[in-house]
Amino acid sequence: MRKGEAAALQWTDIDLKKFTISVNKTLDFGVKNKNELFGDTKTLKKLNIPSMPILSLRHTHAVLLMETGAEMKYIQERLGHGTMQITADVYAHISLKSRKRQHEKI
Repeated sequence: MRKGEAAALQWTDIDLKKFTISVNKTLDFGVKNKNELFGDTKTLKKLNIPSMPILSLRHTHAVLLMETGAEMKYIQERLGHGTMQITADVYAHISLKSRKRQHEKI
């Protein structure tokens, strides 16, 4: 999300039950006329990107951390899990890239 898109978010754009955020406008910080404050997003609408649950971003973040070799304790703390075991259980299906690297080490 771009800065203007994040700044334009309203509570009606957030669905806490579905864990989704709708990005449908942007805030233009440089306008002089308040009637032109909000505008269309730059490319998110134009690209027809399918919506994805916000938890998908969290999952991607965790997997990328694992792929870069981050310590499980660091990942656990970053995600806010109570224990490293919870983190390991949730992300036990670590990406193929990470598994391949582990096999190479062995």
